[in-house]
Amino acid sequence: MARYKTYKIEKTPTEKFTEMVTISKKIKGEIVERKLKKSCNIFVQSNKNFCFSITNYHYPIQRAISLKNNRINLWNPKFRNSRSQDLKEMYHDAGQFYWGKTNAFIKNKNMFSNETIPYQIPSYRTMDIDTKTDWKYAILKFKILKKI
Repeated sequence: MARYKTYKIEKTPTEKFTEMVTISKKIKGEIVERKLKKSCNIFVQSNKNFCFSITNYHYPIQRAISLKNNRINLWNPKFRNSRSQDLKEMYHDAGQFYWGKTNAFIKNKNMFSNETIPYQIPSYRTMDIDTKTDWKYAILKFKILKKI
């Protein structure tokens, strides 16, 4: 389970509002700091309510399957015969940071709307850890990224 810390960005003459951001402690370093500053600038200039990190799925979700009673169910049969490389790339919330106008948080505005500007992060720089397998994969990924 990730631990979160909240930071308050002080109001400046160019920013007419106070921003709140929640950042997972696991994301550190100069590269991350530069990306956070860049994403914050994009957010402030966008005049949107929110900005958060997104990344692409590794495989087209249109071809997703579920299992019920050990039987396969195709999520969307329309794409049964589609080649994966021909399907539209889809994205998900990467959970690394959230920028938002204070008022938007207070009013409980929907982040998943056209009032949000996404900030794309390469999938090799993200990791959602929900299982022991995810944890093992994260360790391997970290070891590889450390060498780069």
